[in-house]
Amino acid sequence: MKNKVYRFFRWLKIIIKYIVLLFPAIYKDAYLHIKRIIKKQSNPHILEVTLPTTNPVILTMMANFITLTPGTITVDIKESTLFVLDIDSDSNPEHSKRAILNDYNKIFG
Repeated sequence: MKNKVYRFFRWLKIIIKYIVLLFPAIYKDAYLHIKRIIKKQSNPHILEVTLPTTNPVILTMMANFITLTPGTITVDIKESTLFVLDIDSDSNPEHSKRAILNDYNKIFG
């Protein structure tokens, strides 16, 4: 019984962190991408981001997190690797990968 309660609260904590990080990220990225659209600046590229998990629930949550923020779309998942279309003119691909891994660590770390 204690194990079920522990798992419930662990997942509840993960979901709360997920929501707390998701909504500010959506608004911040939306503002930045509106500026890029107006200025007609974009540099689309595909990123391969390997996450340190093979749990399909966690991979799906991260794929949704990425897709819900403006300027990024998860186009495929293979094993623990997410393939992400990033429409970003300010940063290089390594910066975008680090940002995704940072979000992963904030939520699930």
